[in-house]
Parts: sequence; C-alpha cells; structure tokens
Amino acid sequence: MSRLMKNRRMLAGVSSVFLFSFCCGCKVADTDTAKTAPPAVIGQVAAVKLEAIPVGQTPFLTHAVEVTPGGKLMLHARIMPVEGLADDKYTLVLSLPGACSLSKLQITGTDNDGVFNHKVGPVDEQVRAVIAEGEKRTEIYYRPDMQNLCEGIELNFGYINEFRRTISYTPVIKFIGSFDWCKFSKEVTTPDNAIGVRPLLLKWPDARGNSPLSGALHVRNLNIREADSGKLVYELPAGQETTVTVVQDVKTAHWFGTNMVPLTPSMRYAVTCEAKGDLKSKSESAQVTLSGDTVFFTRNFIFDVAADAVLPAKLIWRITDGNQHVYREGAVALIPAGKTLTPKKLETSVWVAETRLSNESTPVQKIFVDKFATWGLNTIMPQFDEPRYGASNDTIEFSFPVIQEAKRRGMQVRAYLHVRYSDAARPYCEAHPEYWAETYKGDKSAGYRVCLTHILDGGKYDTPPSGAGAGLNNPWLARYCEILNKRIEVNAIDSIWMDHEIAGAPYRKDLPPEKRKPSDVCLCKRCIRAFQDYAKLDHLPTTNEICGELYEKVTDFKCWQHRRLIEMLHDSARRVNPRVTFGIYSGWPTDRIEKGLKLGDFCRQAYGVDWAMLAPAIDIAMMRTGGPLRGGWGNINAKCVESLRSVLTKGLKAGQPLPKIIISLYGPTADGNWSQRCAAFQSLKIDIVKMVVLYGSTSGWSYSAVWGMDDQLIAPIRQANSLLAKYEDFIIDGKRADNLVELSGENVSGATWQLRDRVITFVFNYDAAPREFSLKRKDLANSAEKVSVPGYDCLVHEWARP
Repeated sequence: MSRLMKNRRMLAGVSSVFLFSFCCGCKVADTDTAKTAPPAVIGQVAAVKLEAIPVGQTPFLTHAVEVTPGGKLMLHARIMPVEGLADDKYTLVLSLPGACSLSKLQITGTDNDGVFNHKVGPVDEQVRAVIAEGEKRTEIYYRPDMQNLCEGIELNFGYINEFRRTISYTPVIKFIGSFDWCKFSKEVTTPDNAIGVRPLLLKWPDARGNSPLSGALHVRNLNIREADSGKLVYELPAGQETTVTVVQDVKTAHWFGTNMVPLTPSMRYAVTCEAKGDLKSKSESAQVTLSGDTVFFTRNFIFDVAADAVLPAKLIWRITDGNQHVYREGAVALIPAGKTLTPKKLETSVWVAETRLSNESTPVQKIFVDKFATWGLNTIMPQFDEPRYGASNDTIEFSFPVIQEAKRRGMQVRAYLHVRYSDAARPYCEAHPEYWAETYKGDKSAGYRVCLTHILDGGKYDTPPSGAGAGLNNPWLARYCEILNKRIEVNAIDSIWMDHEIAGAPYRKDLPPEKRKPSDVCLCKRCIRAFQDYAKLDHLPTTNEICGELYEKVTDFKCWQHRRLIEMLHDSARRVNPRVTFGIYSGWPTDRIEKGLKLGDFCRQAYGVDWAMLAPAIDIAMMRTGGPLRGGWGNINAKCVESLRSVLTKGLKAGQPLPKIIISLYGPTADGNWSQRCAAFQSLKIDIVKMVVLYGSTSGWSYSAVWGMDDQLIAPIRQANSLLAKYEDFIIDGKRADNLVELSGENVSGATWQLRDRVITFVFNYDAAPREFSLKRKDLANSAEKVSVPGYDCLVHEWARP
C-alpha cells in the first residue's frame, strides 16, 4: 500500500470513540450522543506525496518538528486561504499520535500589542480520540471565527488577572458591513489566569496604516451569562444604547463601564447583544482578508506528550468544510528532539521584555522557559515595569515567576528597565509640577518625565537654590532605586539594561524643517542653567541659540546627563550585587547616514545615546538587526558592527575593556507575509551563526520574537546554538583569520577563525540544494579541500594542525 493511501485511510478510518471536548471559546461535544467523526472524502485532493507539499502551501513553516517524550509540544498553525470554502464552514483538523493529548493550559497571547500575533479564537473546538489503521490518534477539530479576520469593530474582552492587570485583549464578536438590528451571540472560555473582564468596543487601525473602515455601530442589551447555569453576571442597563462612530485610520475604544466584571477562570460564558451598523470596509470576508499580506493564526496549542511516545511519528493536517469535503491535506513529521549544546561563554539570550509573557499563567511561563533552555539559550531578559511613584511596597511585586524558573534552570537573567518611559512618574510630576520636564518652548512633556537636572543635581540649579536631594538622594530616583534593588535582590538578577530611546536633541535634524517639532527632552530654565555651566558660557543661552549654533553642544549635554543617570543606576544596583553588569539597547551609529547625517547623529538626536560617551559606563551594547522581515530596517552587515566597535573604542581610556557587543535577531514570525516567513525560517540557523562568526556579534546573540515562537523553531535555533557552543573558544579567545583561507564557489560565504595553532572555517549555503565549495589554506602547501554543504545550512571545516 502506498504511503499516501495509508495516510488517507488513516484520515478516513475513524472510530466512534470520543475522549472529551475542551474549548477555548467553543462548544463542548456531548459524549453520549456523539457518534463518528465525519469521514474525509479522499477523491477531492490531488494524489501527491504529503511531504512534498511546499511549506508555503501549508499551515506550518516546516516539514519536521522536534518532540521530547514526556515533555510539551507547542504548535501555532496559520489559517490558510482556501478557495471555494465558505468562511463559516472552515475547519482545521490536526491528527496526532495518541501519545499527544491536548493540555488544558491556554496561551492567552504573548504578543506585545496585537500587531504580530493575530489570534483568532474558535467558534467550535473539539478533541476526539480515534482509531485509524489500528493506531490510537488524537484529533483536534478547530473551526476558527473567520469573522475576526475581517475589518470591522469588535466586541472585545480585556481579561484581567489577580493583580488587576489586563493580560490580553480577545475579540469576541466582530461587527461588519451594514445591517439592521439583529442578535449576536458567542460562547467564550475565561483564560485560566483571569479573574474578570472589562468589555469594550474596539477597532484598531490596520497595522500597515491603510485601514478603510468608517461608519457607526449601535449596541444594546449586552449581557454575559454562565453557559451551563444561565446565571447572569453582567447586563447593560435596559434601554441603554451605545453608539460608536469610527473614523478611518483612528483607533476606537469604548469601554462598557469602569468596573471589572468578575468571572471564574476556565469557565464558559455565553455572550449576547443586539447591534445595528453601517460600517464601510473593503474587507468584509475572510477570503479577501487572507488574500493579502497579513497572516492570521489559530491559538498556540499545547500538547502533553507521553513519556512512552514512539518517534518518529506523523502529524496529519487537513482543512475541511466540517463534513465530507477535504480541501487541503498534508503532514508534518514529529521527530525525536536532538541533543542541545548550550554555550557557556557566548551569550545566547531571549527577550521576554516587550511581550505579555509575564501575564500568562505561571505554568505557561514555565513551559516557555523550558523551551528557551531546549533551544540552547542561556540568558533570559524579562522586563521590570517602571515603579509608580507613591505606590506602597505591599502593592509592588518583587518576585517574578519567569525569572525564578529561569534561575532554577541555571540561566542568567538580565532585567530590562523602563526609566522615564511611562506615566509611572505622573503622581510625582503632578505633585511637583516645577520638576515636570519641559520642551524648549516651555510645554510640559507628554510622557510625565521628571527633569533630569532635578534628578541629577537636586536643588543646585533651582531659583533660588533649594534643598532638593541630588542623585541617589533625589526623592524620585531614591524611590526608583529602592524598588529596583529589591527586585535585584529577590530575583538574584545578574544584569540590568535599558532600552534607551529618549530624545537627546531639541528637535531632529533628519526631518525636513516643516516637520520638525520640539522633542520630548527637558530644556526647562533649570536645565538651561545647568547647560550654561556644562558649556562654560558667560550668559544664559537663548532659545534661538539652543536650536541653532549651540544645537550640537546641547545634544552633548543631554547625552552626558543620560550617562550620569546610567552610572547612578549601576552604582545603586552594585550595592545589592557587586557583580551586576549594565547594558544599553539602542540604535546603530550608522542609522540614517544615507540621509546625510553623520555617524552617530541620529542615535544622539532621537535616542539620546552617544555610544562613545557611554562606552566607559556600560558593560554591554545591544542592537537589533531588524531581521529579514523588517524591510524598513534592513539587515546588519560587518560594516555596521565594525562602526559600532570603532565608536565604542574611541570613548574608552587606555586599558578599559570594550563593552560586549550582542546583536539581537527578530524571529521569522515577527511580520511579513507567509512566503517571507518561510524563507526566513529556512535561513534562520545560518543567520544566527553568520551574525556571530561573520558579522562580529562576538559576545553572543539574542532572540526577539517570543510572540511567534512554537516548536517549529526549535531545530534551527538549537542547531545554531549547538554549533556555536562547540566552537565558542575560537570566538571568545581566538581571532578572525580570513586571510589564511581562500574560498571558491558560486556565491561563496564563509569566515575563518584561529585559536593558537588550530584553524576552523565556517561555510554557508543559502541555496535549497546542497553545494560543493573549495577551500585552500594559503599558508600550507597541498591543502586544498572540497566540502559539501547541505541546502540552507552551514558547516565548520576543521583544518589539520600543521
């Protein structure tokens, strides 16, 4: 029997055995009345080898996923466009070995702002135990709410956890087009870490800024009931009608009341309302939406894998109309997880900052940390929210579950600080408006930022001079450091870092004159007096001078103030942990030089970072590549890193060590269309290794795409880290020696490293097919070698010692 026919008989030969139904906003099957799963009609699908289907035509990025018996399997499938399949009939079926059972844990959504992870909840999700070809299998029938793909206004649930934080915004009902009063209903399940909800009407502008939606929506008789008991838990007052007007490309958010509606975690609720709308949009069907560039996903499934699971095995997927017709089918191999080598000297870190992972339930956070370790990542970078000034200690969380789990796994932890970024200083600014930062025009900063001169110099430059404390004795900074140090102590933090993108210039010179506006940088009278001392001026500079002839000097002053703040934060942290290191993440010195700016200008003006000035004060310098899918940013190359290294070196005194340079890579699911994601996934292993050994991120690398991660990513990242771990001594203690080896072959790319009398050469192949390259040691006779590199891969050639 052919493999294809065996697979198809497996799809069709379904027993009447049902295990259970678990829903995430779904209907639960009646185990007494449910009979057989609908058989798949095989004749509807072309007879091709399932494994031969290009990943670009499947819901997955890869043909093989690594699985660990006794562990967890995470899968995040996309929703594919399927011609001729009605939106309300679309059903994705995932058929896995019986050793894989669907976990009751839910991932509410680890994305930061909803742009990267388009999570489409189901209108129906069922789990069935079936017998196919004598084999027990677990099948998931997932019917997504395709309305949620379309452009419209949604009734959205802002779920809230026990700390009164909003953990996710989840679409419940999407309102589209023009319609008279009618009733809408949806069943939802509360996330397992949510204790309540705030319902709202929400419309986000299109991620690419071309949202065509406009019009008005009217809503009445909204209520929420327990699905099983019918108990009413929320009701919009009778007769009350809510009207929302939508303006194209403008965010709309209308909350139903200000109080949280208490809900029970993991309980099902029936949501109903009546609505009337006249909404104008070009995207009123899922098929139209899916034909564009935006990629939408199912929820991220978590499976428990039995310890006795037999591998390799097969995951079979199919897209059906929920009944007799199969529109697409394919297979993914489930293979045993390979051995992971984790670097001990090179940093391999992962951004937890800028995600909602901290809002997931503790068990889910632990699963992610376990996955990070499986990847060969040795450092986790969580986020410390900026302490709200005036908050009492008993309302501040000092222990972070994701950090505790990482420390248990032996990982290093670098905490990401928000400093003068959020509105956490609002109580201080409102209580002390004289210390609220002002632009050069005298307007208060929009971000409730505290004046830097007040923080650093206290009352020295007040008029008249006051007794306000300076530095670590300043009331605002002292409170900040008190909370920061407690967090460092409780969580055994190894390192701290700042995402530093706070303006350093009065305005940005890279913008045309008509678009220039005051930057949100403090240039109040106190700052002007401090600047006079810094610049050794014989008079107080005027606004015209600050924005004209003294522009560069003012920018120097603000970058210098930022350095002083960093030094104070670092000194304070070392009182708790003398070995704690400090890093800065910001822009590249090469940013915008193509627009006529000098090296480092944009970073100084827009981000307040002068890398040369900062070099003596930091241990780590971090940037991001932008990744292959962030076209506006482009990818780094060796010249970018070398420019950074050169700028940092200029700021160091004799004998001072160069800060570590660690470049962060966006993952393949951060943005872009499906074809781009597939291409990025194929080259992910090469991109990681190349970034370190060829481009010069020689202290390690970082990964920034938790919002898109699942087990499809394990293989390339694990393989890259294992390769780097094997040869990290060359990178840390050796030197580049490209001049020793000659490489030849079409589009050849490689890097040679030397450690004493040992020499190795990395060779990269970006083609799908295996390629052969010629290598020759220039310093040795008769040393020609030929190496064959698999498609989308890299290898290391170890030269024999002379």
